[in-house]
Amino acid sequence: MIGRMSGIRVRPSWKPLAVTVLTALALSGCGLPTELERELDPEGRPPPPTQRHTPAPATPGGPPTPAPTASGPATPSDPAARDADQPCPADGVRLRADFSAAAMGLRTMTLTLTNCGEKPYVLDGYPVIRVLGEDGAPLPGVRAVRGLDDVFQAPPAADPTSFTVAPRQSAVADLMWRVNTEPSTALHVTARPGAPRVTVTPDEHLDVGPRNVVGTSPWRPR
Repeated sequence: MIGRMSGIRVRPSWKPLAVTVLTALALSGCGLPTELERELDPEGRPPPPTQRHTPAPATPGGPPTPAPTASGPATPSDPAARDADQPCPADGVRLRADFSAAAMGLRTMTLTLTNCGEKPYVLDGYPVIRVLGEDGAPLPGVRAVRGLDDVFQAPPAADPTSFTVAPRQSAVADLMWRVNTEPSTALHVTARPGAPRVTVTPDEHLDVGPRNVVGTSPWRPR
């Protein structure tokens, strides 16, 4: 028995040694991570400084000026401003038509007369209009009437009065009709008896034909 046991190798155990080392480190106040750092960097060099981005200081004197953008000459968005660049007609007045409302199938357009001449311009009554089709001819089924009583849901119009439009002043009248399917591109407008008939082209088509009634209110000072 003794001879057989002499051939067996006895392996040393590391467990007591590891426990002893860890206990010593804990008692000495040095943690395992610190010991690992020493193994990786025996010289104890400090870590490189952290790069931090410092924003540039704001320029005094208010917010930055936006970069200029390329653009063409400014175009006035106000129709009256565009008309002011045009020569004044021979009779001294200028006419313009602009849509002002569209609700519940009722269309409203404002007809504006501006005295661009040097003499006072007297108005008394209603403008005379004719509605033109896309071919420039009057729409035979569209009837223009004085007053707004024949237009469904149109408000009552005031009675006509006589007044004077001074130079650089304006007067307005309302045109109202019920929406329909055939478009109109322009109007023939006569501001007062004896005045020339003027073709007025709105910015938008009039959805007025083929058969309809267009009511006009009397002129009134603007």
